[in-house]
Amino acid sequence: RGVRLTGGGGGPSVMEEAAEAFRGAVDLLPAATPAVYNLGAALLRAGPHRSQEAAVWLGRAVQLQPAEASALAALALAEDRAGNVAAAGAAYAAATMLVPADVPLLVSRGVLLERRIGSATARAEAGQLFARAIAIDPVSSEAWYNAGVIAEKQARGVDAAHHYATAASLAPQLADVHHRWGIALARLDRPAEALTAFATAIGAAAGPAEASSGLSVIEVARLGRLHSLLSVEAEALLESVQRGPLSRAYPGLASAALAAFGLSGEAFGHA
Repeated sequence: RGVRLTGGGGGPSVMEEAAEAFRGAVDLLPAATPAVYNLGAALLRAGPHRSQEAAVWLGRAVQLQPAEASALAALALAEDRAGNVAAAGAAYAAATMLVPADVPLLVSRGVLLERRIGSATARAEAGQLFARAIAIDPVSSEAWYNAGVIAEKQARGVDAAHHYATAASLAPQLADVHHRWGIALARLDRPAEALTAFATAIGAAAGPAEASSGLSVIEVARLGRLHSLLSVEAEALLESVQRGPLSRAYPGLASAALAAFGLSGEAFGHA
């Protein structure tokens, strides 16, 4: 019953029901690794509030079968969500030792190091993991994007722009990729290209309230203010934002950006 419920792709309430079914199986067979693992996995899918309990059961599954990479990966995710960064890192490290060519695992481990630890040493290790992932799978947009994040934070602007550009070519629908690419280009004093990247971020939003699209609106206004040759293009773009779906998520954002950066506002019909 638990397998049927989890296989149906239901929401948190369905996962809670599945977890209870697996719990019954574990009560009958406490050392049955599949039941223990599936209980932990169902709890993990039930929502963040279940992360700590999920980590307990997934940890038990790993104890029962230490060489199971999928259990280690799930344990790492549960520990991360529960705020246990060191335990998550250890689980990811063990999983990547078992399956060193698993690109999603390499990326997940690198993201943990970069976002949750963030020291220079952790960032350098994360960069190595992303480089390994790219070597294994050169079309992994996640690996290229995160390699760009590392390069940006290490002040390697040219590398950051290149990595973001590659990620954008592989995942053109992701606004955040184009936004970060635009930031990198602006820092390299390539404003026209940056404006194009920000425009793409605004148009590529998966949802009208995507934060990166809103941030790109502000960057467009900034570029228009700093580079007079781009001011007309920037204002025209902001006018289109006012008429588009982004204005419903962020009402008045474009006009506020114009005012904040001292553009003329002629595209809106006012001085």
